[in-house]
Amino acid sequence: QEQTVADWCNLASTSATPIHPAKLHASVKEITGRLPSRKWHYGFIRHHPSLRISRASGLDPKHARNFNKDTIGEFFEMRKKLDDDHNKIPPEHHWNMDENGNQMGGGRKNAGMKFIFSEEDSDRYRVHSDNLELVTIIERVSAAGAKMPPWFVLSEGPATDIRDLKDKVGGILLCSTNTIMSLDSVSFSLAGWTDHEIADYWFRNHFVPTVEKYRVDPEKPIVLTVDGHSSHEQPSIQKAAYDNGVIIHAFPSKTMHKFQPLDVGVFSFVQRAWTKHCDKCLADRVEIDRYNFIPEYMAIHHIITSELVQKAFKKTGIYP
Repeated sequence: QEQTVADWCNLASTSATPIHPAKLHASVKEITGRLPSRKWHYGFIRHHPSLRISRASGLDPKHARNFNKDTIGEFFEMRKKLDDDHNKIPPEHHWNMDENGNQMGGGRKNAGMKFIFSEEDSDRYRVHSDNLELVTIIERVSAAGAKMPPWFVLSEGPATDIRDLKDKVGGILLCSTNTIMSLDSVSFSLAGWTDHEIADYWFRNHFVPTVEKYRVDPEKPIVLTVDGHSSHEQPSIQKAAYDNGVIIHAFPSKTMHKFQPLDVGVFSFVQRAWTKHCDKCLADRVEIDRYNFIPEYMAIHHIITSELVQKAFKKTGIYP
C-alpha cells in the first residue's frame, strides 16, 4: 500500500497536479482508518527518494492537457522515423533554436543570494534596477554540445557598439515598419520580439550559412527543432530549408516546457547568471542599457557549456 501511495504521488507530479501534504494525510486516513501525525509526510518522503517537498511553478492548463501520452508518442515516432530514414543522423546535425527574453535590469526575481543586514533592520530592503526593457536573444545549440553565437533583437533605437565582439555575436538587422536593413551584428524590431521578417532574414542569411560549419556528413540533413510559431512556416523559409538540406521539425503545441532543450536545461541557468550579473553591475554603479547590454550579456554567456547543452538534450529525450 505504501508503494502504491508513492507511485500515486509520482504520477500526480508528472501530470502537473502535485499532491498537497494535507490531501496525502486525508488519503492515508481513508486507506488505513487512522489520521497520520502532522509531520508524518516528512518520514514518508525520506523512505521514498523519488519524492520531495517543493514549491510549485504555475502551468497553463493548455500546457498540461497537451502533454499527454498520445501527443508525446506521436512526436517521438516521427523523430525515430526521421532518424531511421537517414540511417542515424549524427548529434552535430540536431539543433534547437529558441528565443529568450531578458530584461536589462535583470528582472524582478531574486537571484537567491543572501546579504548582511543590521539585526535592528526588520525591512531588509535591497536596491534593484528598475529597467524592465526587454531584449530578445536567439540561441541555437546542438545535441553535440555546440552553440552558435547569440543573436539579439532590441526595440528600435540606438545600436550597441559591438565591434570588439564581432566574432562572438550573430548578425544585426534594423527592422522598421516598412524596411529591413542589414547593419552588422544586432537586429531591431519595433516591438522587441522576433517577427516574420526577422525570422525569414535570420534563417536564410544567418542560420543556413552558419550551420554548414557544423555539418559532418553531407549526405545527412540538419534537423532544426523549433516551437510551432507561424514565423517558422513561411514559404521562403521552407524553400531555403529544402534547398540547403535542413529539416524543420516543430514541437507539439504547448509542450516546450517539457520538450525543448533550451527551455528545460539551459535558459534557467542563463537567467540566474544574468540576474546575479545585473546585481553586481548595480553594486559597481554600472547601469545596463541598450548601449552596453550585449557586452554585459556576453560576459555571462560562458554559462552555456557543452556539458550543460548535452544534458538538456538527454533530459528531454530529443537526443540520444
